[in-house]
Amino acid sequence: MGKNSNEITLSEARKQIEELQKQIETQNTINTTLCQISEAVQNSNDLNDLYSSIHKLLNSVMFLPNFYIAIYDKEPGEIKFPYFKDEFGEPRIIKVDDSEHSQSLTRSVIFEKKSYLYIKEMPEVKEQEDGVIGPTPVIWAGVPLMIDNDSIGALVVQHYTKTDDFTNDDMQLLEAVSGQIAMAIERKKKNEIIKQHEIQIKKMSDQTEGFSSVAALILSVKDEKILFNQIGKAIVEYSDYNSLMVSYFKKASPFRDIITFEGYDKEDIDKIKAVELPPEFFLEFFEIGEQLGQHSFFISHHISQNTDIGVSAVYSDAYVASDKEDAWHPEDFLFVKMMDENDNLIGVISVDNPKSGRIPTKETIKQLEIFSSLISQIIILKRIQKELRGHKENLEELVADRTKELTVEIIEREKAERALSRAQNYISNIVDSMPSMLIGVDSTGIVTHWNKAAENATGIKADEAHGNIFTNVLPQMKSEMYEIEKSIKTKKVISQEKRPHKSENGTYFEDVVIYPLTANGVEGAVIRIDDVTDKIRLEEMIIQSEKMLSVGGLAAGMAHEINNPMAGIIQTAAVISNRLTNIEMKANLKVAEELGITMDNIKLFLEKREILRMLTTITESGRRIVDIVDNMLSFARKSDDQFSFHVLGELIDKSLELAATDFDLKKKYDFKMLEIKKEYDGNVPLVPCEAAKIQQVLLNILRNGAQAMQEAGIHKPMFTIRTNFNQKKQMACIEIKDNGPGMDKATCKRVFEPFYSTKSVGVGTGLGLSVSYFIITENHGGELIVESSPGLGAKFIIRLPLEREKQNINS
Repeated sequence: MGKNSNEITLSEARKQIEELQKQIETQNTINTTLCQISEAVQNSNDLNDLYSSIHKLLNSVMFLPNFYIAIYDKEPGEIKFPYFKDEFGEPRIIKVDDSEHSQSLTRSVIFEKKSYLYIKEMPEVKEQEDGVIGPTPVIWAGVPLMIDNDSIGALVVQHYTKTDDFTNDDMQLLEAVSGQIAMAIERKKKNEIIKQHEIQIKKMSDQTEGFSSVAALILSVKDEKILFNQIGKAIVEYSDYNSLMVSYFKKASPFRDIITFEGYDKEDIDKIKAVELPPEFFLEFFEIGEQLGQHSFFISHHISQNTDIGVSAVYSDAYVASDKEDAWHPEDFLFVKMMDENDNLIGVISVDNPKSGRIPTKETIKQLEIFSSLISQIIILKRIQKELRGHKENLEELVADRTKELTVEIIEREKAERALSRAQNYISNIVDSMPSMLIGVDSTGIVTHWNKAAENATGIKADEAHGNIFTNVLPQMKSEMYEIEKSIKTKKVISQEKRPHKSENGTYFEDVVIYPLTANGVEGAVIRIDDVTDKIRLEEMIIQSEKMLSVGGLAAGMAHEINNPMAGIIQTAAVISNRLTNIEMKANLKVAEELGITMDNIKLFLEKREILRMLTTITESGRRIVDIVDNMLSFARKSDDQFSFHVLGELIDKSLELAATDFDLKKKYDFKMLEIKKEYDGNVPLVPCEAAKIQQVLLNILRNGAQAMQEAGIHKPMFTIRTNFNQKKQMACIEIKDNGPGMDKATCKRVFEPFYSTKSVGVGTGLGLSVSYFIITENHGGELIVESSPGLGAKFIIRLPLEREKQNINS
C-alpha cells in the first residue's frame, strides 16, 4: 500500500510540474508578445502599421487568418473596423442604435466589457448569426479593448473550419495583450491627433507670421488705396479663401465703401457698390447666422435661400456645388466683423470660394479673426494719425496710451493663441523705437519687458533683464517699489517729476511714470523713465539768465552812481600825480620853495616809496571797475556800436600783443614765455565785427588758458591759433587750442554759465567766458563752443558770420 501511494504522489507531481511549465511557457509567450507589441508601438508610423504589426505578432503565436479590430466611435454612435483581414467577409459600419445589429457579437464584447469564446454549435451563437459579419464562423473569439474601465473596441479572431483552434490559453493571451493593444491604439490615436494639431498650428503660425510681416510693411504706406490693396492680397495669400471684399462703413449713403476686393470681377463689385447696405443689414445676418468665433458668422445656403437678404448673392462660378455634407455651397456666406477700440462695428470682411472646398470651422476662421483684428488696428491707427495731424503737442501722450493698449492686447493674445507671437514682436519693436526707457514688471517685481532705450541706458541686455528682479537691474529704483505696488493695487497712474539720481558722474534727474496693467488676471505695470537732466540744466540756465537780466537792469540804474565817483577818483589821482611830479608847474615850484624843498627831492621820495606806482594802480583799478560795469551792462542790452570790416589775423595779433603785457607777480606767469603757433588761412574774407569786443573775447580765452597751463605746471605751454573759412555756413572761424590740463564733460557744459568758475574764491569772477559767449552769440550772431577732454587740452572755436544788417556796418 505504501509503494502504490508513493507512485500516485509522483504522478500527480509530474502533472503539476507539466502544468506549471505550461503556465510558465504561456506567461513567457504573453510577456514576449507584449514586449514585441510595445516595440511595434514605438516603431509604427501610423495606426494602420500598428494594426498590421499586432496581427503579425499574434499570428506567429496562434494561427489567425481571420483577424480584425473594431473601434467604437461615440460621437456618431458607430462601430468601425480600421483593420479587417477575413477570408470571406467585408467590413461594414455597425450603427449602435440599429436593431439589426443589436445582437452583434462584436457589439456584445464592447458594451458588456467581457470576453467571449463561441462555437457555431452553441445555441446562443445561432441566435446571433444575423449579427455576424460575412459567413458564420465555426469558432469566434473576441476580447474588449479597455482603457480606464472603458471599452474603446474589440479584438476579434475567427475560423470557418476547425472548432478547436482557440484554447483557453489563446484566450488568456488575447486578454493579456488586449490592454496593451488598447493603450497602444489610444496612444497612437492621440499622437496622430496631436500631430494633426501641430501641423495645423504650424500652418496658422506661418500664416500669421506672413501676414504680420505684410502688416508691418503696409503701415508705412501713405496711399490708402495701395494700402488696402496690399491687405486684400495678404488675406487671400494667408487664408483659406480665394475671394474677398472688405467693406468700411460710413455715415452717408450708400453707407459703405468697398475698400478692397480680390477674386471678383469689377462689374460685380460696381453692382454691389450701388446697393445701400448700412451696418444694420449685416447685424440681421449676424443674428440668423452661426457664430463660429468672436467676430465670425456663417450663413449657410439653407438659411440664405429662405431669407430675403435684399441683394443678389455675388459668388465665384469657378466651382460647382458638392453633395458632401461639409462642402462649401456657392450661396454660402461668411462674414467677419471689424471692430474699433470702443467695440463698435466699423466694417465687414466677406469671403468666398475656399481653397479647401469646405464650410468654415472654428479652426479655419482663426486666421480671418486675426486678420480682422489687425486690419481694424491698422484702420484705427491710420484714422488716429489723420486726426492727430496738426496736434503734435499731444502726440507723446496718445502714442503712450496706444502703445500701452497694444502691449496689453498682445500679451492677452499670446496667452490665448501662441500663433500671434510674431505680432507681439512687431509691437515690441515699436516700443523699442521709443526714446524713453519702458520697463514692464509683474506684481512680484519681476521684469517682463525691457526695451532698447533701457538697454542703452543701463548696458543690460533684454535677455539678462527678463525674469530678473526689477530692483536688481535698476538699484536706484528700490525706493519706487512701494509706488509700483500702489499703482498696481489702485489701478492709477503715478507720476514723479525731476526725481534725483546720483551716479559716479554726478547727479541726474528723471521723470518716472508708472502705468498699471491688468491682463487675463495677471497684474503688472509699465514704468516709463525719461532723463530730463539737460532740460533741468536748461531751466536753471534760463533762471540764471533772468537773474543776469535783473542784474543788468540794476546795473543800468547804478551805472551813473558808480561811474561818477569812479571818474572823480581817477581824475583826483591824476591831479595828485600831476601836482607831485610836474616840475614845470609854477604853483608846485612856489609851494616847494616856501617849504624849503625841491621838486626833484619830492619826486625822488615818491619813487623810492613807490607812491607813484600806487597812484597808477588806483587809476588802473578804477578803469577795471568801469570795464566791469560796462560788461554787466552788455547783458541787459545789445551793443549799439558800429561794426566795421576787419582781417582776423590782424585782430588776433593785436590781442596777442595786449596779452603779452599781462604779467603780474601774483599771477606767477609771463605770457611772453608761452609758445604761440599761428596757422592763418589767407583765404578768409574780411569779417564784419566790433574789433574791441572781439579782442576782449580773445584776451579772456588766452588769459584763462595761460592761467590753466600755469596752475597745471605744463612744461612747455603752447597756444595753437588757426583761422579758416566755412564755405557752407558762410562763417569765418578762429580756433584757439592749448596743451593744458583740459576739462571734463560736466565742466564743458557749464563753462559759459554766468558766475561759474573753476578758480578758487577771490581769484575769478566767473564772468569772463559768459561775457565772451554773450558778445559772440548775441552781439555778433555767431557761435562759441569748447571741445576738451581731461589731459588733452582745450580748444575754443569762434565762428563769425560774414553777413550783418546793413545799418550795423560802417563800410
